[in-house]
Amino acid sequence: MNDTAARIEEIIGNVDSATISRFENDPNRILLTIQGWLLHSLEETTDLYFEAPAALKNSYEKEQRSDLLEQFPGLSHAISCGYKVAFEFTEASLVTPLTIKIYATLSSGTLIQSQIEIPIQLPTLPESTSKTNAVPDLFAIALRAFLGSSTKLSFQQAVNPKLSIIITTFNRAAETLACLQALSMQVDSRHEIIIVENASSDHTKQLLTKIEGITIIENSTNRHFLLGTMQGAECAKGEYLLFLNNDAQVLLGGIAALLESFADHPNLGALGARLIHPSGMLQEVGSHLLPDGSATGIGVGEHVQALPFLFQRSVDFCSGAFLATPRTLWRELGGFDALFAPAYYEDVDYCLRVHALGFEVLVEPRITVIHNEGATSVNFAEAKSLQTTNRQKLIEKHTDFFAHYSERSISPHTIRAPLYANPKRVLLIDDFFPIQSTGQGAPRSKLISETLLSEGYSLTIVALNESGLAQNVGLSPELEYVALKRQMALL
Repeated sequence: MNDTAARIEEIIGNVDSATISRFENDPNRILLTIQGWLLHSLEETTDLYFEAPAALKNSYEKEQRSDLLEQFPGLSHAISCGYKVAFEFTEASLVTPLTIKIYATLSSGTLIQSQIEIPIQLPTLPESTSKTNAVPDLFAIALRAFLGSSTKLSFQQAVNPKLSIIITTFNRAAETLACLQALSMQVDSRHEIIIVENASSDHTKQLLTKIEGITIIENSTNRHFLLGTMQGAECAKGEYLLFLNNDAQVLLGGIAALLESFADHPNLGALGARLIHPSGMLQEVGSHLLPDGSATGIGVGEHVQALPFLFQRSVDFCSGAFLATPRTLWRELGGFDALFAPAYYEDVDYCLRVHALGFEVLVEPRITVIHNEGATSVNFAEAKSLQTTNRQKLIEKHTDFFAHYSERSISPHTIRAPLYANPKRVLLIDDFFPIQSTGQGAPRSKLISETLLSEGYSLTIVALNESGLAQNVGLSPELEYVALKRQMALL
């Protein structure tokens, strides 16, 4: 790969070094840093995408390479073809030899779909203080055991369901089983499960023959996430809809917390969950939008019990991996916009439209979801291309939103109100909710509350000695009630 310029055929490259180290604060997390170069004979590579199996995330930066300019004197752009990329893994997910796939975007805008695979024999790792098994391998073992048994997974038949859970599947049968098993511990006849099966070629169809009490819609072709979700929502009967990835497992108590959240917040339009990577690190608690239409996840890579991410918060949007919404609002908005088919940014667009109608978009940390991020995605290069295309569609569709957007300094520890939220918000802390009819709270507190509401403020009341959320208090719907015990239960 270090031949002279005369032998260059379109694109060549080389890996110069690969170093590996452990994180001091978490020895089971591993950092792999690779330095190398990638050169096209005619055009400069303006961007590179890197893919490694089971990597948690990666960061990339370009490097100047004067040595390559000397090696290929006829190619002036050779100086800018160096790169340095860092991957994060868990020890359980790292395999050797590792194959890194690289995709290049040329200065003409062309995305090179063919990939260069570079096998790297990593140095031997020192022994870790603890070992964990790869979660996907455990899922595969569980699937084989389930399919080989006479056992069936049975759900109660839904009767006038309160919640419709809609899951689209395309392969990943092992993750689908784990998803359904997690649900089986917390759903009953108030909940219906709808599976939209998108012509899987693995064991998914065999798996679904062993699941009872759910609705299955079988497609002859892969309609992908967006259209499959719309298809499932069309036949849903629940008051609320939950769109759930088949690579996500809702931990016990999550479904109950979902329904409680909508009961506690009459103005709630979209609800997300605390997403956790199988490694145990926080994946996100919602996301902020940036001025260019891209997004930054809140709490990415933080400890799963980090205090700032254990509180309910307003967000710009929440991931479609777990997204709940009232069915009436879904129909009013027309669901996901097919403009973003087959996938990417449909959840962002939906949440922006929810915001625009004056509804809240919240993430509830009592709903904890283990999400094998990326398991349901398409080829990495194709995914990046779709994201770029659909991000531009989002900007063009929501011109007013981005025209009035001012870039802010966002800390991942900030609990920030959404862009559409009322900036006039007051927090009132008292012993009890000011409910005059039941004698709770001082009359002065009720007078203060009503005065603030009459002046256009949104009001949050924390009742230190309240045993539960107040109901039917006769105050303005702008008043928000929060029981402190619900937050303390998370700590």
